[in-house]
Amino acid sequence: MEGLTLVVSAASTWLLDLLVALLIGFSLLRPAASDAPRFRLWPWLGLLGADYLIYLLGRVSAMSGQSLAGALPAVGMVISQTHFGMMWGIGAAGWLAMLGLASSGPATMRRLWPLALLVFVYSHAATGHVADAGFVSLAALVHIGHLLATGAWAGSVFVFLLRHHRSSDAFSHGEARQLSVLAAWAMVLVLASGVLNAWRMLHGTQAPWSEPYGLLLIAKTVLVVVALTLGTINRLGVLPQLLSGKTKARPRFLSLLYPEAVVFVLLFGLAALLSATSPPG
Repeated sequence: MEGLTLVVSAASTWLLDLLVALLIGFSLLRPAASDAPRFRLWPWLGLLGADYLIYLLGRVSAMSGQSLAGALPAVGMVISQTHFGMMWGIGAAGWLAMLGLASSGPATMRRLWPLALLVFVYSHAATGHVADAGFVSLAALVHIGHLLATGAWAGSVFVFLLRHHRSSDAFSHGEARQLSVLAAWAMVLVLASGVLNAWRMLHGTQAPWSEPYGLLLIAKTVLVVVALTLGTINRLGVLPQLLSGKTKARPRFLSLLYPEAVVFVLLFGLAALLSATSPPG
């Protein structure tokens, strides 16, 4: 894979993962007014659609061995004749459904939005290394669970900060509690699915840590531990003070969320590099 293609593929995957996490966070971290965040979805969905096209071009370039510009004529063939193209098309359908639902009524959106988002997440999961195990397989199910859990954890942090970083008057203790509960469950699922994914990719490999894939996996694990530590401190140490009404707990709660969000941004970057790196063996 040539340098520019690698950069475009990794960068578009990184942004794709970030945006999917944000949309999962919007779905799970509900404000008091159920329809309050609907208008905010439009710019994120627009950015997701543009990035999804760039992601397609990067993958077509890598598959065809052509430059990004030279790969343009092959896009139609890849979409119509390859398994990757089929999965990308399913993801595009999921994106179109989300776009339509963003302008629908609150009740319709509550019922159908998670399904459209799940379709998009499934298609994205099935275009990575897990495709080698089959689109309908235990490995695919575990990887989808990993993406959903990571998105729930990171996305809830992103959405909370987007809603509350400017006005302290708008700070919601209920959402802070909801964020903490979501993150706690997501942490467990991320760790469990991450271990299963690593075992599947590295099982039977001799000295995997001496190869680029293994080194990236070590770095990703370190960042997960950092995020886990920050989240645990916030949940066990700061949240009880926040809920009891201590005024200094609010800035302390946010001060731990900001570095946690930065860690997630870096984590998604490493995950994008892992998706573009051949596993050992």
